[in-house]
Amino acid sequence: MIGGILIGIGITALIFLAIWVLRKGNKPSIFTYVVVLAAVVVLSLESILMLKAIDAKSNTDKTVALVQQTIMNYLPEQGQNYVITNEQATAICLGLNIAVPSIASYFEAEDMAGKSILQITDSLRLSVEQASARLVRKAVWVLVITALVMALLMYAVYNIGGSFGGFGIKSGGKASTIGLSDGGNDNF
Repeated sequence: MIGGILIGIGITALIFLAIWVLRKGNKPSIFTYVVVLAAVVVLSLESILMLKAIDAKSNTDKTVALVQQTIMNYLPEQGQNYVITNEQATAICLGLNIAVPSIASYFEAEDMAGKSILQITDSLRLSVEQASARLVRKAVWVLVITALVMALLMYAVYNIGGSFGGFGIKSGGKASTIGLSDGGNDNF
């Protein structure tokens, strides 16, 4: 979690530095600081999710071993070449729903019936690897797209309003004497 927060802060700092250089060191508006704060929060959350997806991908072997152990608990034999019957496939699906619910959605009882444990394990490994690779790619792309959106937003609001003095009305000159130029006589 700390790593994700640090990644979010780092990306936001790099974006702010790049925008500051592009804007030639001008003073940012208050809106820029609001966008920076939002960017830190959003990019930190997305970085945490990305790191969790990477951890899930690296734990594929543990997940497959857990599923294989769950399958073996519901079978009378311990051989990898044992062919699963329809009743055993239903029991295995129930066991997977209890033990590893995130993986259970990859298999139906019909998919397992008539296959050996080795075939099911290989099929499961391939499914888990593909799903975790998709998850990592998706997390990285979401982080990159969000960083680009935050950079564009930060660039757009960098000089909006300038400093707080830019919101006031200019004083002095003829602008401050509107309606008083004819000596106080109101001729509407």
